[in-house]
Amino acid sequence: MLCTVVYDSYTVDERAEVRDALKVIVAPNQPDWSPAGVYCYWDRESHEILYLGLTGDLPGRFAQHNGLVKHPESGNKWKYIEPHLETRGRIGFSVVLQGKAISLMEQLSDIDATLGWQRKQVLAVGEGQLIESHRLAYGASPPWNTDPGSRLGRQWATKADALLDLLAARRESLFAARVPIRRLATDLGARFKEGVIHASRMRAVMALHEVAEMPSDQDDEETIRRKIMKSLMLRNGHLVDDLDASDDQIRHWMATLGDPAYWSNEPSSRRAQLEEAVASRPGEAQARDVMAFLDSIVSDVPPPGHVEATRDMLSGDYLCQPIQIP
Repeated sequence: MLCTVVYDSYTVDERAEVRDALKVIVAPNQPDWSPAGVYCYWDRESHEILYLGLTGDLPGRFAQHNGLVKHPESGNKWKYIEPHLETRGRIGFSVVLQGKAISLMEQLSDIDATLGWQRKQVLAVGEGQLIESHRLAYGASPPWNTDPGSRLGRQWATKADALLDLLAARRESLFAARVPIRRLATDLGARFKEGVIHASRMRAVMALHEVAEMPSDQDDEETIRRKIMKSLMLRNGHLVDDLDASDDQIRHWMATLGDPAYWSNEPSSRRAQLEEAVASRPGEAQARDVMAFLDSIVSDVPPPGHVEATRDMLSGDYLCQPIQIP
C-alpha cells in the first residue's frame, strides 16, 4: 500500500542526485520498496501542489520530467520544471512508496486473472484518483496536470485533504520519513527503520478505512460493494481514501507488530476467516489455490530484527525527529 511519504527539494544542478537516489531506494536487489509509486512536485516556499502523478518507474519518470533523458514532449513536465527552477531556484518533490511485496500480486494473477488488472490500467486509475482528489479539495486540478485522468479513477476519488497536505509537506506526520530521499539512499539504518514503520503505517490505514474487513451476511449491498472496492484498491497498490490515521494509531500498530505473539496468532485467525468465506462457494478450489500461495509467503514470525527495531524506535528519539527537507 502507498503510505510512506519521502521528501526532497533540489536545484537544477541537483537533479541527477535525486534521480540516482531513487534508483538506489527502489533497486531490484533491495528488499523494501517497489519502483511503482506516487510522486508530487510542489513549490518549496508556498507548498502549493504543482503536479501529481503515479508511475511504475519512479527513477525513470523523474529523469524524463527533469530533462535528464530524451523524451517526447507529450506528458513531459520539463517545460514547467525548468522555468520554475530558473525563477525560484529550488522545487519540492515527494514520493509515496509502497512495499516491494506488491510485486507478489503479479504471481497471484497467474493463479487467478480476476485478482488484478494490467499495470497500465492500475496506474491510469490511480493517477485519475489523485488528480480528482485535488479538484475535490481545492476546486481545480494542479496547474501542471492538464489531463484529468481516468474516468474510473475520478469516480473512486475522495476529498483526501490529509494526503494532499502530506504530499506538499504542509504538516508533520509519522507517515513521512524522517530523512529526505537522498539521505534515505545512503543511510542504511534510516532505510531499515522506515521499512519497519511502513508496516505500521499500512496497518493503521487498513484499520481506519475497513480495508481488512471482509463482507459478512449482516452487511447491506452498499457496504458489501464498498468493502470489495477497498479490497481491490489495496490489492492493486492504490491509495485508500486518505492518509489520515493519527501518529498515535501508527505508534499503536508499531507496538502491536513488535509483539512476537501477534505474528503467531494473527495469520491463523486470518486463515480461519478466509476458510469460512470460501467454504462451499463457487470457485472454492481456485480460492484455495490462492490461499495456499499466501500461506507460502506469509510468515508466522516477525522479519529479522523487526521486534528489536520497533522497541528501539518506540523508546528512542527517531520518531520524534522533525522531518528533514533541504
